[in-house]
Amino acid sequence: MDEVAWWLYALLLFFIALGGYFAAAEISLASVSQSRIKIRSDKGDGRATKTLYLLQHFDETLSTILIGNNIAHISAASVAALLVTNIWGKGALIYSTIVVTIVIFLIAEMLPKTLGKAYCESTSLMAAPLLYFLTKIFKPVSMVLTSLGNWLSTIFDDENQATVTEEEFYNIIESIKNEDAMEDQKGRWVHTALNFGDKTVDNILTVRTDIVAVDITEDPDENFEMIKSTKHSRVPVYRDSIDDVIGILQIRKYLKASYKKGAPADIEEFLDEPFFLFSSSYIDDALPAMSRAKVNMAIVTNSFGGVVGLVTVEDILEELVGEIWDEDDVAVEYFRDLGQGYFEVDASVNVGEVYEKLDLDDRELDDQSHESMGNWVYESLARIPDEGEKFRLMDLDIEITKMENRRIMKLRVCAAKDGEEEVWEK
Repeated sequence: MDEVAWWLYALLLFFIALGGYFAAAEISLASVSQSRIKIRSDKGDGRATKTLYLLQHFDETLSTILIGNNIAHISAASVAALLVTNIWGKGALIYSTIVVTIVIFLIAEMLPKTLGKAYCESTSLMAAPLLYFLTKIFKPVSMVLTSLGNWLSTIFDDENQATVTEEEFYNIIESIKNEDAMEDQKGRWVHTALNFGDKTVDNILTVRTDIVAVDITEDPDENFEMIKSTKHSRVPVYRDSIDDVIGILQIRKYLKASYKKGAPADIEEFLDEPFFLFSSSYIDDALPAMSRAKVNMAIVTNSFGGVVGLVTVEDILEELVGEIWDEDDVAVEYFRDLGQGYFEVDASVNVGEVYEKLDLDDRELDDQSHESMGNWVYESLARIPDEGEKFRLMDLDIEITKMENRRIMKLRVCAAKDGEEEVWEK
């Protein structure tokens, strides 16, 4: 009797521990980063390879855990009932049920799940070999349970429900970056690609005042000299006003014909049809539209039909891959560190980039993160500021350092300091 009781105690402890194992395995696999496990697997870690398999076949894994958990709990309850019956008789069964339930909840459920979640990676790697083996053993039963679950889910299936929402996807990428499973540069590229569709043509265009264009009504010799000196391969051509663009001039063809003729050629013979975009068009729509039209340059107009600027395919691609340099580009220092937390910023830089540079939280910016600093200041102040003017906008202290023809060119910025009334140092 004593020998039997000893084995019953051992079995009881075994089944409680087995239940704890399945509980820890379940929560750790549900919490672990699959990207980190994949990196370890790619480096030849055998346990990580098994863990990755379990994550990629999670329905099958979950069915195995469910089967194992039920076996463990039912067996623990049965052994406990047998022990209590042998020692105190059938009258004590109700007390054994209460005690076993509490023990299973605390030791075989709550404690393992708490530890499994806190140390999800190491726990999942330790649990994987045995669980991988059990998935193979219980595969026939798992297939039946999975098929039954899939059939039941079709009754309540919502076809329009996304597997992962956009916000969840952003959080996944952020988690991967924070866990150092992705290089910072690659992380920035992914974020740029995700934000690509949120930007409009108005955010990236060359503004009207910076457009190099040709007035076809001007003297041909003067136009020739201006065209010859430009570094662009194409320029818009207008009649009397930039708002009346009649075509896009291909400069190389024009200059080649002019040199061959020995005099300025007729500009109209070398014009391509102008392609127009509305300023609020999204750049992920603009790029395929320009590709279909086989154009490299588009004239950007506002709701009144006036020209507000132009945009090129290169401008759009730079939003994805960063600055594209060629031999004709002039280096512009968009950020200049002035020391002590101060930066000189070009007015064309996006507000979101400034926030990132100063390590500020840009969640309150919403759509304003895609605005240029110059436009953001104009819209926020609702007036034209003066050169040397200082003010605070949200989390930034700003000074206008350079103006040209009422246009902001350069700003000095620093992170606003909480509780300080003075915006700038005296």
